[in-house]
Amino acid sequence: YYFEHSAAMPDELNVDAAAVRLPNDQRMVTLDVCYCGPHATGEKLLEPLRKIAKPIVDDVKPTHYATLQTMDDQKFDHGQRYYVKAGFRHQYTPKLVDAVIATIQDAKLPAVHAVAMPQAGGAIARIKSDATAFAQRGASGHVLVISSWRDPALNDAIADWTRSSWKRIEPLTHGFYVNDFNPDDAARLSTTYGANFERLVALRTKVDPNNLFRLNANIAPRAR
Repeated sequence: YYFEHSAAMPDELNVDAAAVRLPNDQRMVTLDVCYCGPHATGEKLLEPLRKIAKPIVDDVKPTHYATLQTMDDQKFDHGQRYYVKAGFRHQYTPKLVDAVIATIQDAKLPAVHAVAMPQAGGAIARIKSDATAFAQRGASGHVLVISSWRDPALNDAIADWTRSSWKRIEPLTHGFYVNDFNPDDAARLSTTYGANFERLVALRTKVDPNNLFRLNANIAPRAR
């Protein structure tokens, strides 16, 4: 997608890669591209990607922002089920690439399985890690193992596969984005918040000592 912008705005290119396996056993790599800047410059920046191989679909074109915000509505319609395990990555490494490929090669269930690697950095990285609760400002991106399906009879099998696949990738990550929180991620919260964790515990102990607001990625108060 391309967005034209004013001269006062910086040019920005974002490429989110994912390895995907479909229920029909087709496997592919997707590149979700968004460039904010002059169209001609964007075409030049994307030229190396287009030379890697002939894509199944190349739909990168000038796009209205409102269109971008609604284009996946049908894909994520009511009734779809999801299970996600996620973490931050600080760099791409051969080990990470091998783990992603192995995960998609092992996928066999009748579901959509993906290992997505969205970018991070940018404005997020321009703030010190101790300035706010969010500590993972040095991360270059995320890694998410995502499963999507409809049949509730598959719930346990797909959740088990997603968790076991994540064990291969988790050692190559550090912390996670709390909007991707699952109850079994509670032990990872201190790593996620890093040096800010004890400050957050002290604040929770002061303002919510009874842990009333706990239906989230909960940082519990100290026991009294």
